[in-house]
Amino acid sequence: MKRDDDRSFHILAIYSILALVILALDVTGISGKVIWGVRYAVILSMPLYSIRVSVKEREQRLLQASLILIAAGDFFLYVPLAMGSEEPDLYPWGVLLFSLAYLMLSAAYSRRSNRALKEILLTLMPMTVFFAGATSVLSYADGMTRIAGLLLTASISFMLWNALCVPLRGFFDNEASKLVVASSFLMLICDAGVGLGMLAGIRDELLFDIGRNIVWSAYIPAWAIILMLSSWKLKER
Repeated sequence: MKRDDDRSFHILAIYSILALVILALDVTGISGKVIWGVRYAVILSMPLYSIRVSVKEREQRLLQASLILIAAGDFFLYVPLAMGSEEPDLYPWGVLLFSLAYLMLSAAYSRRSNRALKEILLTLMPMTVFFAGATSVLSYADGMTRIAGLLLTASISFMLWNALCVPLRGFFDNEASKLVVASSFLMLICDAGVGLGMLAGIRDELLFDIGRNIVWSAYIPAWAIILMLSSWKLKER
């Protein structure tokens, strides 16, 4: 996939600035319902913009679908916080939608997959992520939360493997391939932080605040990269 629209880089710059603004607001003590509403508004703007731009290629439609799914997932995870309440019973639905979003990304990254030896060797890192995540979920969660957590762990591990394989498959150009890999690691950081916050029940307020800011500082740029890739025009090959 080759880009011919350098203006799309403005997307990453704008959302990175927004992530820094949110971080600054949180650090200065402006938190609570307002900041959660701002966070969700930023995420919701991504699929809305993606729908607005022309999307023609299969891979771009899959990236667009993943953006829609994360905005829907965040509705269950963060909108209650913006309204001033927590609804743990809704969390599994949000996690399920995020799992589907990662499957959309995997489908987009799987173009020209050939299961070569290098691709097989690259499964070592995702498998480590899966077993670490599954162990954590089994240790702390039960019921629907456990099922949703295991599904999310499996889907993000599969997505990570496909992202790592993108540079080998040659469909995305070199620059886009690096962005895909970078976004996948940012998503991993984000989900690891969310998982620890939801399951481990961190009680130290300072530690929780630091974790929350790390999560959102990774989350917004990670999905801004997906938005940027979904809006790039493709040159005829």
